[in-house]
Amino acid sequence: MKKKQKILIIIITIIVIIAAIITIVIKNINEENNKLNTIMKEITITYNLLENNINTYNNNRTNLSNLLDTYYTDNLSNDYNQYISILSEQEDTINAIYTNVEDLSKNCKDRLFSKKEINNICTSYEEYYETVVNIYLNDQLQINEMIKIYNASSTSPLEEYHSTTLTDYIDYNHDGNYIERED
Repeated sequence: MKKKQKILIIIITIIVIIAAIITIVIKNINEENNKLNTIMKEITITYNLLENNINTYNNNRTNLSNLLDTYYTDNLSNDYNQYISILSEQEDTINAIYTNVEDLSKNCKDRLFSKKEINNICTSYEEYYETVVNIYLNDQLQINEMIKIYNASSTSPLEEYHSTTLTDYIDYNHDGNYIERED
């Protein structure tokens, strides 16, 4: 009888150990899923902020394009403050976009998610940032060229605009291609 009791105790012990292991594994899986769900929510929230900032940038760029459509060398001094204001607003918006991009980089790096939408965000945000920065630098270069032309024939020269944070074209996604860069 003692032998049967020992076998029964061993079997019960094995069952308890297996149940404990299964419980721990399930708990770890649930914790990992909760972490991933939190990260996916953060990615979605940050991406929405990024989209809003890009929309703000695009609205400013539309205003700049409308102003450029009416450009004449003779009236540059009248519109100069508008040009500088728009470039400054765009720079501020790009700096906000960069904050969003850093947050996305932190959450997306080396991860594959179960939701296709999240994976799409994680593969596209760098390209958006690169595009916005490089278009901005093109606009800045174009306006500075207009200012140089104006200054060549003016007795009241205007100061060129130079960004304090955005000075070079970027290849943020490191694909060897500078999106929207004009040489």
